[in-house]
Amino acid sequence: MAASCPIPTPEQAQYAAILARAADAMRAAMTAALAEAARASAAELAAAGSPLPAPAEAYFAAVAHQALYCRLCGADPRTFSGGDPDRAAALLRNGRNIARHHWGMKEPGWGDPA
Repeated sequence: MAASCPIPTPEQAQYAAILARAADAMRAAMTAALAEAARASAAELAAAGSPLPAPAEAYFAAVAHQALYCRLCGADPRTFSGGDPDRAAALLRNGRNIARHHWGMKEPGWGDPA
């Protein structure tokens, strides 16, 4: 038997629309912040005469990802102190499950039995 999806009430639909707009604005702000961090660091490195290449936006995305992961675990993103190891493991499991479901990851993930 197929599960049915109930029609949301007007209040539920309004709530969902407000959250979706806020999430869209947050994602746009994050994208802009990543681009600005890459641009600003490249400009500062060039002005300093550094021979080293400027980091790509992906570097700053990784920094943001790590900070958000720590925030979700309750850890300090600068020192990694504190935090809930069970929550950290659950987040990693969730990521592996997403990779399996949406992107067809076949091999065992880190920490999974082979």
